[in-house]
Amino acid sequence: MESDRFRRVTLPSGLTVIGEHVDHVRSVSIGVWVRVGARHEPPPESGMSHFLEHMVFKGTHARDAYELALSLESVGGHLDAFTGREVTCFDARALDEHLDLAVEVLADLVLNPKLDPGDVEKEKKVILDEIHTYEDTPDERIHDLFADVVWAGHPLGNRILGTRESVEAFSREDVAGYHARRYGTSNLLIAIAGKFDWERLLDQISLHFGKTPRGLAPEPNGATGLHSRSMML
Repeated sequence: MESDRFRRVTLPSGLTVIGEHVDHVRSVSIGVWVRVGARHEPPPESGMSHFLEHMVFKGTHARDAYELALSLESVGGHLDAFTGREVTCFDARALDEHLDLAVEVLADLVLNPKLDPGDVEKEKKVILDEIHTYEDTPDERIHDLFADVVWAGHPLGNRILGTRESVEAFSREDVAGYHARRYGTSNLLIAIAGKFDWERLLDQISLHFGKTPRGLAPEPNGATGLHSRSMML
């Protein structure tokens, strides 16, 4: 059901947009949700969703890592992301007057990562260190041990960070192929809350996301668990 406050629409490209209008604020929070996570990864791609989430912040074809970091921070906004067992999310917060910029930056980040081979090798070391730190932190490690028991043999038990073996084997071509298959409009949902004009929002989303291929939808199955992080550059 639609109202003046809540709306949902599926664009011709297959992209779904959900919005909640909050008239008494002067800001917006917008997220691009990608329907792919640890549960969709076969063993050779274990940890790929999380790895790709890190890699997009290394730079796009239009912005380097520094420019991405400043894109919204320079106007008082914020840009971040997290990976879960079933989803990956890229989110931005900004004043309502900077909504167009937020949509454009998110589209650039999600759709046009540069995926430089040198950055791939550097990030592998970062993720391997993260795995080591995670395994050496009991109150974090216990969640994986719990999942091993509860979801034994089920994809929901897959490790969000992946394994040392899988991460070490990633190549630039592997990451780019995963992005091309999974980051299509059939797997994307954009959710927004705050003060914004609905028609203008749809115009901006159509402008920046309209030519995105549909991609391959992952196979549905199960419950959800999230693993959050702060953006790393």
